[in-house]
Amino acid sequence: MKNKYELDEDQKRALEETRAYLEDAARRLGRVDWRTAVAGALLATVVGAMLPPEPVRDMLVMLFRSLGHLLGHPLPGLPSG
Repeated sequence: MKNKYELDEDQKRALEETRAYLEDAARRLGRVDWRTAVAGALLATVVGAMLPPEPVRDMLVMLFRSLGHLLGHPLPGLPSG
């Protein structure tokens, strides 16, 4: 069984940016660090494809607000709300 998948232009651009990043990283990182970068890029790609961006953004904002509260001051650049 052979499946075909089409990528839209944004997905193609993101994939090319990731490839370029990993190619550059291969020149400046050691093997173990590069493998970690590849694993992180693959995980980010899978999570990005599975989860809609708005809930992920909201979860990160909530996390950073909580960290700001624990640190005793709000973190800059977060939307108010």
